[in-house]
Amino acid sequence: MELLMKSPRILLVTALAVAGLSTTLLVAPAAQAAGSTHLTLTYTKAMKNELNNARGTLTTPVERTVKLQYRSGTTWKTLKSTTSASDGTFQFAFRLQGTKALRFHAPKYPSHAAITGIVRTVTIVTQTGKLLVTPDSQCTFFATDRTAVASFTPARPGRKVTFQTNAGSIVGYQDGRGNVAVTIPAGSSVFSYKAYAIAAERNGAAAKTSNGYTYATTSCTFTPL
Repeated sequence: MELLMKSPRILLVTALAVAGLSTTLLVAPAAQAAGSTHLTLTYTKAMKNELNNARGTLTTPVERTVKLQYRSGTTWKTLKSTTSASDGTFQFAFRLQGTKALRFHAPKYPSHAAITGIVRTVTIVTQTGKLLVTPDSQCTFFATDRTAVASFTPARPGRKVTFQTNAGSIVGYQDGRGNVAVTIPAGSSVFSYKAYAIAAERNGAAAKTSNGYTYATTSCTFTPL
């Protein structure tokens, strides 16, 4: 009899435990849903008209409209519009002529609320270019190869840079810091030459010419023994 009286209690506890487990199993996928309100940018400091990219992942793994917006006064205007992939990922390719605050916005979708991403700023910066040649002066009979180092900002690894020198055009490519170094062969036929470096047009960003740098080959002075 005692066993029979306890049975309903055992069944009730078991039922509640199973119900709780079922609830946990149902909630878990939602709690682990991928995606965020973060917008990833290729460049946060870009050159005017330079190709840039923005990408992200919605918390809703469905195909839906996503807009890349920029702030204009107190309102947000659409710069680009696309459709997210079935896993919620999206991306935009865009160019800017001036500094802008950006965000993504996914309008309300059947059974899904609107999603607005955090604000990110893309600053349009001015290109700079600086050239240094060493040694900057040598005498004719003892002239050696020279090293020309150009530094450009913002740095764009792999960007082509052409050096105009007394030996003709020499090509190099920027490293991760925007620097590129080349060797200028020694030559005594030109006594003074103004060298400069040109960073090529790239992805819409205009070419940039460095400062000119004058180096010279002078007559050697011999000291009598």
